[in-house]
Amino acid sequence: KVVDNVHGSCVISASQSMENVYTALVLTLEVLNSGKSPDVIKGSIVRILPVGDLEVGEEENFKFNLDFPAVRVANANLDFYFFYGEGKHIATNLSQRLKKLSSEQLEQLRAMQRKGVE
Repeated sequence: KVVDNVHGSCVISASQSMENVYTALVLTLEVLNSGKSPDVIKGSIVRILPVGDLEVGEEENFKFNLDFPAVRVANANLDFYFFYGEGKHIATNLSQRLKKLSSEQLEQLRAMQRKGVE
């Protein structure tokens, strides 16, 4: 099985203390379609990763190393969406992109996460 790898690190500092912080890393891709029409296929892959507890005024080093299916990529973007507790979002510059999931969508996402499906 051929895979691509995305890894990185960053420092997170919180303006308030929060428990059970996690991030949804969203890899948005434009994949080359090997001479077929359309030329480029767009899609996204989401990974959920724990960050831990954040204390105000302290910096948390966050590292990630993720495998994805290998594809011929024309363009890619990686966005981080942060949440804490039971799914409360943490305001960032990307917050306006968030959309509320229905309970059915949330359950489907949780089931996929349990099975390890992208």
